[in-house]
Amino acid sequence: MIDKLHDFYENLAEDGVVFCFSGPATQGVLESIGEALKRKLELEAAGLTATQRVFSLFVELMQNIIRYSAERAECGSAEPFDAGPADGPANIPGEDCRSGVVVVGRSDARYFVLCGNVGPLDRCLGIRDAIAMLGAMAPEELKAHYKRMRRETRSPESRGAGLGLIEMARQSSEPLQCHVKPLGSETAFVSIRAVG
Repeated sequence: MIDKLHDFYENLAEDGVVFCFSGPATQGVLESIGEALKRKLELEAAGLTATQRVFSLFVELMQNIIRYSAERAECGSAEPFDAGPADGPANIPGEDCRSGVVVVGRSDARYFVLCGNVGPLDRCLGIRDAIAMLGAMAPEELKAHYKRMRRETRSPESRGAGLGLIEMARQSSEPLQCHVKPLGSETAFVSIRAVG
């Protein structure tokens, strides 16, 4: 790997990547990385509106990993996985961690957020179909759909009934993009892209 690191670095720069995280994610990791991302965007002089939009999209996408990734690991047994900042949250030993990757980058004058994780194939295909449906809606249709979904009864396994996807579609300055790469007959890697 050491001999490939420079190529990796160059590829990130070529693709406009300004921030990347890959690994186990928990609420504590989300909060710690979120603070670092805010600082990075401030250094980039992203502007308040862009920073808030990108941060909001980042949080939604990280929460998708935390809630839905099929890759699970225990976050340590005796020691916390991530102690976090001195004044921030720590992960609880034995807490369930879900793995994925989140990338924040810049293309032209806009920031983008990419998220990816492994999940059941049928769920990943459902996400792709939902994103395609949301992409065909006008802003006022998205708003009405969001309100309707909030009123509907949710199943216990839904953990939000797709509200996060709808909210991301409303916040993204371009239609959400989704790619599903099957990893066999039962699982896939789902990638979602939103633009701040």
